[in-house]
Amino acid sequence: MFDLFGNGRTAVRVGYNRFEAAATTTLASLYNPSTVTTASAAWTDLNKDDIAQGTPGCVYLTAGCEINFANVPKNFGVVSLANPDPGLQRPYVDQYNVGVTHEVVRGVSLSLEWFHNESKQIMERNNALRPGTYANGTVTNSSYRPVTIFSPIDGTPITMYDTVSAAVQGAVQQIDSNDTSLTQGYNAIEFNFNARLPKGGRIFGGSATDRTIANTCAGAATNPNFLITIGGVTYCDQTNSGIPWRTQFKLAGTYPLPWYGLIVSGAYQGLPGYQIGTQALTAGGAGAPNFTSFSGAGSTMTVTATTRYTVCPGNSASQGCVVGALVAPTGLNSGSLSVPLIAPGTEQMPRVNQVDFSIAKRITIGHLKVDPKLDVFNAFNSSDYFTVRTSTFTPTATAGTSGGTYLFPGSIIQGRLLRLAAVVNW
Repeated sequence: MFDLFGNGRTAVRVGYNRFEAAATTTLASLYNPSTVTTASAAWTDLNKDDIAQGTPGCVYLTAGCEINFANVPKNFGVVSLANPDPGLQRPYVDQYNVGVTHEVVRGVSLSLEWFHNESKQIMERNNALRPGTYANGTVTNSSYRPVTIFSPIDGTPITMYDTVSAAVQGAVQQIDSNDTSLTQGYNAIEFNFNARLPKGGRIFGGSATDRTIANTCAGAATNPNFLITIGGVTYCDQTNSGIPWRTQFKLAGTYPLPWYGLIVSGAYQGLPGYQIGTQALTAGGAGAPNFTSFSGAGSTMTVTATTRYTVCPGNSASQGCVVGALVAPTGLNSGSLSVPLIAPGTEQMPRVNQVDFSIAKRITIGHLKVDPKLDVFNAFNSSDYFTVRTSTFTPTATAGTSGGTYLFPGSIIQGRLLRLAAVVNW
């Protein structure tokens, strides 16, 4: 920190910190040989005896083979499906900040601060048995074939990737390593003020605006679905997503009234809507990285080999969408696909606003001090919500609608609440 003008009224500060990712038991649990690993496989009871029969390698739907082992990794139950690369390094985050605080007039100060975080040595998981390359926005991988799926919301074509055969689907040998091509940056600007008012009053508050942008495209080499290609745009590079800046406001104050020793206070907070879905590189590639939603995911639709189009919105009919036709007409070797419908990081719930009030009084009886108070939380009874029932779209016969609870509010902030309390000191 530096006194800019030498008069004690303007301070400039610069900071740098490095935060190492947690990598103790959490990281070790990723490779714990005693951890139960599960896999799902279709079962058809051919002989109606309610007993699932079959052994790995048998031909599904033939005598004695009622379990479809095609989608079960060949080494399932024999060796670990994931292992760390011998050169795996601990991920970390470099944090930089620059700020200034200035006393405008006596008792009133303003602060402005910029924060920047960069994630380093980010972990990714690659399937060594499905090698591929990523270059210039394109994945080259002979283990996958592209499948075009039309969005049930607006008809936008979405490119997904299915394994080329059941044999390839069963080829799984995951290796966790660091990839310097993966990036994630966080930027935030904070503004704060603090004012001491006459007669003991005080008010303070401010705003914070931030955004996180990641580029996870290199991690799609062995799983092209991490590219998230919607309408020909690749969203693993989140500079293409148009992820908005998120701003929150907070204001609080307290003031002693001139009557009966009463003290009133209040607070307001306006928070940006919570993000729907998952964020890319959840936990920053730390001890428990998110390998399944590596590039993030908002609204999705689950497509299986039997899923059919119920509607063809937009101009999707002219591009090949047919009502009643199979979404994946040649079947799916991977069993199912989780199809992203919206660019990740762009879906948010409504802003959350809450106002609280309080009134208190100090009562002194000899050495006994009693502070009774009345608190009113969420004074205006806001019903803003901060979770949704589901972000999985369920198509119906009407374009742009859902037969389930897609994006229905799941949890709302607590309604207006009154509280009587007292603090007693002796």
